Amino acid sequence: STRMRTPEDISISLTEILPRHKINFVNSKATRLDPGRQTLKLENGETLDYDYLIIATGPRLAFDEVPGANKYPVSVCTTPHASHAAIEVDKLQEDPGPVVVGSMQGS
Repeated sequence: STRMRTPEDISISLTEILPRHKINFVNSKATRLDPGRQTLKLENGETLDYDYLIIATGPRLAFDEVPGANKYPVSVCTTPHASHAAIEVDKLQEDPGPVVVGSMQGS
């Protein structure tokens, strides 16, 4: 959010980098996991065999679950959020005022 780098500077193409590391990325919802057979059934009808399975769900931001938190949120949790935060920091530098810094675990 300090504009030292642009979103393009920190973004990579998964379709280019993953195959170089022999990683098969499949973007589909899982519908059934069978750990005994080491298979994963997907919503698209495909069944995957695996040696190691990584389930990475990512964050779920929920500012609306904490009363008042969605009124003035400035987050850096995603690239678009960080870009917005840079704009808000610019505004703060032009017209300084109170700042509250914190985090909301589980929200």
